[in-house]
Amino acid sequence: MEESGGRSKRSLDRFRERIQSRFGVLGAGFVAILLVVPSFAPALIGSGPGLVVAVRPPGSGVVVGPGFDCEDECSYEGGLPATFTAIAKPGYTFKGWARCDAGGVSGSRCTVGSGGGSVAATFVATPTLTVSKADGLGTVNSSPAGISCSAFCTSVTAKFLGGAKVTLKPVPAKHFHFVEWLGDCVGSGACELLMSQDHEVEALFGEDPKYTLTLTKIGDGQGVVRSKPAGISCIFTCTDTQAVFYTGQTVMLEALAYKGDTFEGWSGSCGGLGACVISMDKAKKVSAEFGPTYWEPGKAHITES
Repeated sequence: MEESGGRSKRSLDRFRERIQSRFGVLGAGFVAILLVVPSFAPALIGSGPGLVVAVRPPGSGVVVGPGFDCEDECSYEGGLPATFTAIAKPGYTFKGWARCDAGGVSGSRCTVGSGGGSVAATFVATPTLTVSKADGLGTVNSSPAGISCSAFCTSVTAKFLGGAKVTLKPVPAKHFHFVEWLGDCVGSGACELLMSQDHEVEALFGEDPKYTLTLTKIGDGQGVVRSKPAGISCIFTCTDTQAVFYTGQTVMLEALAYKGDTFEGWSGSCGGLGACVISMDKAKKVSAEFGPTYWEPGKAHITES
C-alpha cells in the first residue's frame, strides 16, 4: 500500500510540475482545486462521454439539435440527454435513425440519453418524375403508384425512391389513340424508367380518323331516317344529308315511312328491309327508298304520323 501510495504521489508531483511550468501560479492553483475537489476532475479535464452525429450520405440532409446542426459527421459538445431532428434536403427523403437509444426514435427525431456514443441519420435519394400531355385525350398512370394524370390533366409530378423501376401506362380516351412518348422515353412501346435521376416524359395522344356517311332518300314516298348514334336525321323535306363518324364506330340507320307510304329497302352500303348497321372503316353511302301504298289523284298521299 505504501509503495502504491508513493507511486501515486510521485505521479501527482510530476503532473503538478508540468502544469506549473506551463501555466505558472495559475497552473498550481488548478492542481490544488483538483486535489481539494477530486469529484470535479473528470468534468474539468473533459473526460465525460461524447456524441458523434452523422448524416448518411453526407450532404443529403441536416441534423439539428440544441445549438447544433450537422450535414456530415460532427461531434456534439452539448449536454445530454438531447433530442435531434433529421431534415431532408431537396431530392432526398429521411429513411431512419441508426444506433439511436431504444425508445428514443419518434418519426424524424432521435433522443440520446447520457451514454454518448454515435448516431446516424440516413436519407435516400428521391428523384422526380414529371409527366405532361400536349395533344389529345387520355390518361397516364405509373407502376408503382405515384403518377396519375387523368384525361384533362396537362402535367403531374411525383417522387420515387432512388433506383426504383417505374413503368408508365397510357390509356387513350374514347375515339383517341396513343401516338408516342417524347422526352426520356421515345416511341410508342412501353415506357420504363430507372429512377437514378430526375426524368421528364411527354405523352402524345391523337384523335381517331373520321369518315363521312352520306344518306339519300329515293322513291315516290316519304319517310324519316335517323341514326344511332346521332348524326343522320333526314325528315319530311330532306332528300340527302351527311354526318361524320369515327373510324371503327358502328352506326345503325332506322327508316320510318309516313302514313300512307312504305319503306321499300336500302341500297348502297346496306341492303334489305331491316335496320341498316354500318361499320365506319371508310366513307360510305346509303340510299333509303320510300314508296306510296296508294294513289288518289288530287289528294295528298303523305300524312305525318
